[in-house]
Amino acid sequence: MRQHCYALVMTDGDTCWTRILAKSSGDSDGEDWEERNLADLLREGWRPVRETPMGTGNSDYFCSLLVLEAG
Repeated sequence: MRQHCYALVMTDGDTCWTRILAKSSGDSDGEDWEERNLADLLREGWRPVRETPMGTGNSDYFCSLLVLEAG
């Protein structure tokens, strides 16, 4: 059975932060922004299946919505 994870990824060009929005394998709503979240998910076997770029207005930050899949 495939599981899905939805995450927001934000970067300033040098550092990348990830916030886990929802994960079908457990309750992850509202996890704090962490630099290691995306790397941890990839190590756990999650793989990106879709990315949607999102703007942040007049900011120096860029973000994307990622859908990851495991299983």
